[in-house]
Amino acid sequence: FQKQWIALLTPLFLLPILLIWPSQMMSCGYVMLIMIIFWCTQVVPLTITALLPIVLLPLFGITKTGEVASQYIKNTNTVILGGLIVAQAIETTGLHKRIAVHVILFVGPNIRWLMLGFQLTTALISMCIVNTAAVAMMLPILTAVTSELHPKEPENKIEMKNMEIKVDNDTDKVFSKNKISKEARATEIALTLSVVNAANIGGLSTLTGTSPNLILKHFVDDWFISRGFHESPLNFTSWLLYGVPISAMNIVILWVWFQLFYMGPRMMLGIDKSNTEDQDNRIMKSMRNEKEKMGSISFCEKIVISLFTILIVSWFLRSPGFMPGWEIFFRHGYVGTATPPILIVFLLFIIPMHYPVRLRDGNIITILDWRSVQKNMPWGVVFLMGGGFAIGEASVKTGLSTYLGTKLIILGQLPETLMIYLICFVIGMLTEFASNVAVCTMLMPIVAAMATEMGYSPLYLMLPVGVTSSLAFMLPVSNPPNALGFEFAQLSIKDMVYSGSVLKVLTIIPVTLMTQTVTYRYFD
Repeated sequence: FQKQWIALLTPLFLLPILLIWPSQMMSCGYVMLIMIIFWCTQVVPLTITALLPIVLLPLFGITKTGEVASQYIKNTNTVILGGLIVAQAIETTGLHKRIAVHVILFVGPNIRWLMLGFQLTTALISMCIVNTAAVAMMLPILTAVTSELHPKEPENKIEMKNMEIKVDNDTDKVFSKNKISKEARATEIALTLSVVNAANIGGLSTLTGTSPNLILKHFVDDWFISRGFHESPLNFTSWLLYGVPISAMNIVILWVWFQLFYMGPRMMLGIDKSNTEDQDNRIMKSMRNEKEKMGSISFCEKIVISLFTILIVSWFLRSPGFMPGWEIFFRHGYVGTATPPILIVFLLFIIPMHYPVRLRDGNIITILDWRSVQKNMPWGVVFLMGGGFAIGEASVKTGLSTYLGTKLIILGQLPETLMIYLICFVIGMLTEFASNVAVCTMLMPIVAAMATEMGYSPLYLMLPVGVTSSLAFMLPVSNPPNALGFEFAQLSIKDMVYSGSVLKVLTIIPVTLMTQTVTYRYFD
């Protein structure tokens, strides 16, 4: 009954806030603290906690029910929804597997280069689709490669189709610990964490690559538009100047650190030996067999590649900044980021899967069908973001974000570079214990107010905070990719903490560096 006691006692324990300081601002703070505690302790699923603003904000007279509910389907949520459905199309056609097999054939079977190949492939995929989908696409390929590296234990092979993923702390274990060799286990851990961490890092490259980026975009747009600007300076193109260098530097850091940690001479895990020639041949033969099984690229794969390319180009050219975008051909200010992905989704439900066309029950088989999309769609992320938007909007409306921002202004006495690094480090640690989406949505209004009070553009703090909220490597509860890898390889907490703690410290350095350069010169 531990969770039930937390759910009951938390509101009672925080009740003095309302009794001592009766105001709308403190009522909003009361709701925010309840949600933070529930998110950290996961007394109920994260998504259910995210729905609490619909109940509590109207009861405290902060926001009307209709206004709160409207926060759950906004432009940002719709972009995520479209991205998730497009990711399903990539997985349905098997395109992800084709990409992964070709990368492995290109980099070769050496474990060091395999690790780099997995990291680069995952990072590139996560640039364009949701991180969780990118990880889910790569893990089955990882399983095949691991089984070829250590073929003497075929019974330990793990099949993704038998796996059930939950983000709860008390997730039922689907696999038992496999009694495999020390070398095989170390390989499995290293490659799994390579994929998971590369997805978290790769998603930083594009504005649509990960949920915190879109949350950041939402709050930046709100800040500028509420002050009379037509739009904010943050768009798909301008983000590339900031996100791509951070992602690229951090992928290098990830690879170098994992070489030292998992393959260094002092490392207890024994994966530092090179593969034998026989192992190399087996791995390459396995990948060539996979390539032969897939055959030539199919009609549906060509369609998905084409539509995906159109989607990326349309995002890039909608309002590139250095020239007029295609949005000028439509009513001014009406076409947003969510329009292209929903159009692509519509086409995926229209275009046939095969050519010549095949029929099922008298109907044309299309690339996507609603029954499978509905079954596989992680709807929770949409509501989780909506809950964060709702409480974030309430904190701005009641003045809570401004109040907290003024209290944090003392950090402005530190040197700028140190201030940015410390803020990022604190935010980064918070995201390890709570959902990165929740942390990002809670803190965006606060750091915007803090930057304004200190005399900076809000982007000076919002950009690094938004990016850092994705740099969660130490705990499975931080984000769905971490939970997915944790369950897949049956990792222990120490497996993630040992490698992730140093990675956390190192990956904040490029964020600080780019904030002190790009935000001054481009976003000032």
